[in-house]
Amino acid sequence: MPHNNFIIATKTISAEVYVFDYSKHPSKPPLDGSCNPDLRLRGHNTEGYGLSWSTFKQGHLLSGSDDAQICLWDINGTPKNKSLDAMQIFKVHEGVVEDVAWHLRHEYLFGSVGDDQYLLIWDLRTPSVTKPVQSCIAHSSEVLKDGLSTLHAPYAYGFAIIMLTVLVKAATFPLSRKQVESAMAMRSLQPQVKAIQKQYAGDQSNCTWGWLRDAIKFVNQKENRLVMLIWTKTGFSCLVIRSFEDCAQEKQACLHCVTGFEEDKNFHVALNSIIAGRYHVTEHLGSAAFSKAIQAHDLYTGMDVCVKIIKNNKDFFDQSLDEIKLLKYVNKHDPADKYHLLRLYDYFYYREHLLIVCELLKANLYEFHKFNRESGGEVYFTMPRLQSITIQCLEALQFLHSLGLIHCDLKPENILVKSYSRCEIKVIDLGSSCFETNHLSSYVQSRSYRAPEVILGLPYDKKIDIWSLGCILAELCTGNVLFQNDSPVTLLARVVGIIDPIDQSMLAKGRDTYKYFTKNHMLYERNQESNRLEYLIPKKTSLRHRLPMGDEGFIEFVGHLLEINPKKRPSASKTIPRQHYLLVVSIHDKAQCLFINLCN
Repeated sequence: MPHNNFIIATKTISAEVYVFDYSKHPSKPPLDGSCNPDLRLRGHNTEGYGLSWSTFKQGHLLSGSDDAQICLWDINGTPKNKSLDAMQIFKVHEGVVEDVAWHLRHEYLFGSVGDDQYLLIWDLRTPSVTKPVQSCIAHSSEVLKDGLSTLHAPYAYGFAIIMLTVLVKAATFPLSRKQVESAMAMRSLQPQVKAIQKQYAGDQSNCTWGWLRDAIKFVNQKENRLVMLIWTKTGFSCLVIRSFEDCAQEKQACLHCVTGFEEDKNFHVALNSIIAGRYHVTEHLGSAAFSKAIQAHDLYTGMDVCVKIIKNNKDFFDQSLDEIKLLKYVNKHDPADKYHLLRLYDYFYYREHLLIVCELLKANLYEFHKFNRESGGEVYFTMPRLQSITIQCLEALQFLHSLGLIHCDLKPENILVKSYSRCEIKVIDLGSSCFETNHLSSYVQSRSYRAPEVILGLPYDKKIDIWSLGCILAELCTGNVLFQNDSPVTLLARVVGIIDPIDQSMLAKGRDTYKYFTKNHMLYERNQESNRLEYLIPKKTSLRHRLPMGDEGFIEFVGHLLEINPKKRPSASKTIPRQHYLLVVSIHDKAQCLFINLCN
């Protein structure tokens, strides 16, 4: 896509490429059928296929054609009579250039595939337009599609070599033999592979095609794998690997592997399989309503990561895209990883599923607390650790709130342990988060951690996260949910019974107050069997009774977080002196300070 979303480029039956700015054109086509492009791009001699906008250089457009040429334009250049000549024309292919594509992570790299069976990798930093930096006969029949993405590139069919994944590395990032062998995941075959390597070790000119042919032949015979390695002076620069069954005998099976289409909405992952040629699956971590998570070893970086696979559903896909945008935004503003928020490493679309790669963490607080209680071991959530978790959560919330973001779904399941020994945590799941200026949904927060203003349908702000944190701390202290979530009205009854009655002003302004309160401010619910109204009388107790512990300072602190009126509820600002954590919470123009001693 161009940087300007109103710009459209299209091939024509002539040799020209037309560029339209549809913000300048009427919504209905002219009655006379005329076509009036804003710019005509010249350079090709015949019609053809393939266009690609640069994601780095605004206005840079690549085009392939039947004339075996690749043209590069900068549409920001100065046209003559609405026409613009190509700034560069690349001439190497001996057949139709079927497709071209920019690399999504390297601004100077692009690839092309043609009916001459060649895959060419070009680098704009080299002056020659007739000498690509890499070339190989990648196909044995007509090419269908090309695309250099973050991880995977040309897709084609042909039964000598099926190009499924190309990992292009710049000269400064060569793949070592060890990395290649690790990526191939063929430990049992390494002695034979090394023998092939040794046989051709002295031949580094024009790529080691003898080594390549023998490697492909050997591996296909022994393990039914498809492998392609290209050897240059800097080492292995490209790797293609894929397991498949009987592709040469059944074209449909081959095309299924190549396109990566998945009929099932669930992405089925096998242990020890490799996703997108990069992520070696080592463990299943769990499943949620709209995704599953796996642990994988990143063959590029050597790190263990978490790969979140989103179910093939439009709503899930859209929500995950929102989360990706927010994670990128948050990570960009926290380059040093100081504020205890999940780190996003990568994301891509693979086999009709969105995959999100992030840092690998341990159990969430809910699961770990449950395991800790049931195992009968030493109690983990001691007061010093609770205080440490409190500080880290407040730092995360303070940072999010400083960016104008509300988390909107803080709960024990969304706080993961980074280190058990150091009691380090990370806040995850920004899928429900929103900016304070444009939150639209009235249905936010998991019910047991939902603030009163949200239940009553009042306008809400970042203070709803503070309420959720208070609920979490009480739960970690006792092992039980503070406000059971049988229904919104019973939850309100427990809030009133444990904390305080709800302010009359909140009840008067709440859009949904009538659903739970009578005009006399009595809590009620409708009996589903008799269809009669039943009044609920809150059982009066106290937070101190619910938190049977000796630390009065902690109980008082949780009580401040669970202030029913959001205008009186504290924010997440803080200062930290030497031997104590001094939490400074702003209430209107006042400042209320709570000392939490970490030396207990």
